[in-house]
Amino acid sequence: MYTPPFSPLFATRPAASPAVRDVRSFNSAPAEQLTTLLSFMTASRELARTIVVGRPYLDAADVYSAASRALVTLPTPLLEGIVDAHRPVDRVPLVEDAWMAGKVSDDQLSDLREAALGYAAAQGHLFIADPAVWGSPEAVTMIPPRTGPDIGAVIDAVGEDIDRRLRLPGAQAWALTVAHLEESNRQKLVTLLER
Repeated sequence: MYTPPFSPLFATRPAASPAVRDVRSFNSAPAEQLTTLLSFMTASRELARTIVVGRPYLDAADVYSAASRALVTLPTPLLEGIVDAHRPVDRVPLVEDAWMAGKVSDDQLSDLREAALGYAAAQGHLFIADPAVWGSPEAVTMIPPRTGPDIGAVIDAVGEDIDRRLRLPGAQAWALTVAHLEESNRQKLVTLLER
């Protein structure tokens, strides 16, 4: 059985997290514990509460749809708060772990940091990577994936994504950020509900 290496993401996972493995256990989990877990996963207590209040759900797709609807109906200041609550892309656990393991060079990390800072300065918000560049729902959740692209290739793809989005008009860049946040939340829920 594969056991992923420790990742700092779970060092701060809520201690009272409910055991959720599918929609049935999601529907029956204690509301406050589930709200805490979803707040941790989505970086928004308001979004988590909305998802929890919508229970019971028929299937995983219903949970994903509810999370998507809830996210896009949040006011812009709350969305901005969710984006700002994320770690900069050069400081997410998969990148930091790879750098500490010597799989990512200092130059690669420095280039990624500079690109992300440039994006934030130009577009006015933190860069949220396209979930597709991470290669799997586990990687989006910062769980080291069993298979997938080499982390160096992922970092190169993230850098290219930053370059593309840096040139977009502000409103279009923001719309993409919200779309990436929506898909990121969906993939995090996949790891919760479809293990």
